[in-house]
Amino acid sequence: MRAPPRDQLLERRTRAVAQAPDLTEILRGTLGRRYVRCGKAGCWCRTERGHGPVLYLSVSLGVGRTQQVTLAREAYAVARRYVQNYARLRRSLETISTVNRTLLQLRLLAPPSTTGKPRSRRKRRGAREKPR
Repeated sequence: MRAPPRDQLLERRTRAVAQAPDLTEILRGTLGRRYVRCGKAGCWCRTERGHGPVLYLSVSLGVGRTQQVTLAREAYAVARRYVQNYARLRRSLETISTVNRTLLQLRLLAPPSTTGKPRSRRKRRGAREKPR
């Protein structure tokens, strides 16, 4: 199988960058809803579904640490959009990374641009001058 030409790879990378969401609207986590029981002896929630739904955001903070944030109904739609944006961003980053890896493997990644000036050679610290 032939590799795609450089222009196609660069176009694919450009599309992935354009499809990436606004970075100010990113939220890592999982949205959920649950029904709770209040514990009162005569309450209907003992035999029915429970009170709720209670909407929440759950975020893993490391090994064995999770934070849950209860959300108002109005905030749930915003949080949902932000969590979806996080998933979109991850997909875009994976596409960009794959294209860049392919460009490197095929030796098609352009070298960094130079300004036309030759690089100055600096003396290393502690370097001795040669006697004349």
